Amino acid sequence: MPDGWKEGVLAGIISAIVFLSSATGLLIAGLLSFFTSFSLFWVGLSAGTARAVIGVITSFLIITFSANGTLGLFFLGVIGLPVIGLNHLALLNRTVTNEQGERDIEWYPAGRMLAWLSAYAAVALLLATTLSHLYFGESLALEMRTSLNTDLEHIEDLQNDTQSPLLSDEQINRILKILPGYIAISLASMIAANAGLAQRILVRTGRAIRPSPNIRDLELPEVLSLALAASIALWLLTGETGVLGGSLANIFLVPYFLLGLVVVHAISTDWSRRTALLTLFYLLCLFIYGLAVLVALLGLAEPWVHFRQKYAKKAVNKRNT
Repeated sequence: MPDGWKEGVLAGIISAIVFLSSATGLLIAGLLSFFTSFSLFWVGLSAGTARAVIGVITSFLIITFSANGTLGLFFLGVIGLPVIGLNHLALLNRTVTNEQGERDIEWYPAGRMLAWLSAYAAVALLLATTLSHLYFGESLALEMRTSLNTDLEHIEDLQNDTQSPLLSDEQINRILKILPGYIAISLASMIAANAGLAQRILVRTGRAIRPSPNIRDLELPEVLSLALAASIALWLLTGETGVLGGSLANIFLVPYFLLGLVVVHAISTDWSRRTALLTLFYLLCLFIYGLAVLVALLGLAEPWVHFRQKYAKKAVNKRNT
């Protein structure tokens, strides 16, 4: 057993308690469940991946024996394995020689970690689709439609209002086209948010193993654009394949959306009332899908147009004049 294994066990106990608390139905418990992976990242990013592994195993055993094996496997696949993988990548490093001839440590880049998170979300979606066919004999969209219809009928019965349905068939179909991809994106975002929060606190308290990556230098690997192009090609097809392709395309657009936000930050360097305008812009992106897509397209264009370099030079020239 690695030294300091007790820290890993404690992190696993906390994670399991937070995960199982969501079953109580309390609002505060549901909100806390968002932070299920926080304690695992805390111990992993401060003491090494081995302790994160101990924490994940501890959580898995507690959930399995307290609830059931299915829920334990769900935790392992949705939270445990991604935590271990991302923690391992975050701590990867190599020694390089800089321009001054001095040795320096180069850490695994944030852009590649984002690409792996996108791959995790895509695999989760494909796995859920496959399992739906194997166990229910129908597509994921149809299975989700059945569940959604059941929930809506139950709500309408409680309201004693069956004359007008809460959602029309057309509205349900629109929801189902984006729901699988949205769930996958939410899971990946939850993992990333907990990792980022843990790293930020650890850096401020001086306990982080690695420095936080500079988001301004974010670069995405080319393979991500190939995955996006393949997803868009599937999106153009009809039927379930097209719906799946659309969900995958949205997943692979997210890293480019984040890169686009970095570009917006660079462009807005000299804006007056910059913080207020950027806050408003972020809020609009949350509610206007078309605007979010435009930001993602800006991120897609960045490797060729180099907006950040141009505006960085412009800002330097302005300071020198």
